[in-house]
Amino acid sequence: GGLVLALGLGVSGLAWGALAGAFIGSVLLPLLVMRRLGGAFRLEFNLRHEGARDVFRLMLPVMFGLSLPGIYMLILRVFASWLPVGAISALDNANRQMQAPLGIVGQGIALAIFPALTTLAAREEWGALRETLRRGLRLVWFLTAPATVLLLVLAEDISRVLLQYGKFTPTDTQLVASALRAFALGLFAWSGQALIARGFFALRDSLTPVLVGTAVTVVFVPLCLLLMRLQGHVGLALATSIAATLQMVWMARLLGRRIPRDSQPHGEPLVRFLVATGAAVALMGLTAFTLHTGLHALLPDFQVNLRALMIALVVALLSMWVYLLACKRLGVQEVGYVWRALKRG
Repeated sequence: GGLVLALGLGVSGLAWGALAGAFIGSVLLPLLVMRRLGGAFRLEFNLRHEGARDVFRLMLPVMFGLSLPGIYMLILRVFASWLPVGAISALDNANRQMQAPLGIVGQGIALAIFPALTTLAAREEWGALRETLRRGLRLVWFLTAPATVLLLVLAEDISRVLLQYGKFTPTDTQLVASALRAFALGLFAWSGQALIARGFFALRDSLTPVLVGTAVTVVFVPLCLLLMRLQGHVGLALATSIAATLQMVWMARLLGRRIPRDSQPHGEPLVRFLVATGAAVALMGLTAFTLHTGLHALLPDFQVNLRALMIALVVALLSMWVYLLACKRLGVQEVGYVWRALKRG
């Protein structure tokens, strides 16, 4: 839709296309699905309705909480304005590249699990609620750990394929890639806190994540100043990853205290899972680094972007195959979950 409208409206057509897509995906399609499933609804404007008051009470903190990543980027731009030319655009471009795995893995898993969390919380099935959150976080780690490795190894190739056209120089690509590596270190934290926040929402508590995020922002500002002086724009990206990790750990501890402990955890022990996936990630990282170095040395210099794309695809596919095979050999259950999900898809 955005591409069609862009032909007649220019760049504003992309914005109108995005708006139309958001309306169709978030409003129109759910209404059609509800009607097909037999749901009955009617349009009514009544701000005094108890349900409407609950929505506004829960919605306002959520809206503020969802804006915190944007506030982080605004703070980064302010600090980056003191750095040499190119720092702001490098941070913006690197952050946008990280949003792809974050949206697919972090937000995707959080949205998929949220209905189950709300149902279990309403039934006060606390043991099942804990286990669902635990499995969700395990799946987030299982998927974000290899994604982080690929971003660390392929940051420059990915940035070159996506950005290095026209006046975008190899030096600009290196600036973006260095920031992307620092952002990638916080991928699990950003994805994990998206799921943990849904745990609070299931308990009808939308305020605690906002308070934690606000408190972390107070720490984030001096951290940016310190790391910017040490590492420039890379330090600013690293400060974001550190702040995200702090926020995730803090929220996880608070949520753990909120949910009553009425049963022992089931399934594979966490330590065994972390050791197994850690070994698989290490093997994958070694494979990815070796392939990346070898391909750059062996492939002749031809069209720069095509060469980078070929290297990125080969390294990603082969190293992911090594990771999944290692996880399967080590008995990581999440391999089966992902395989069944792909077969259903």
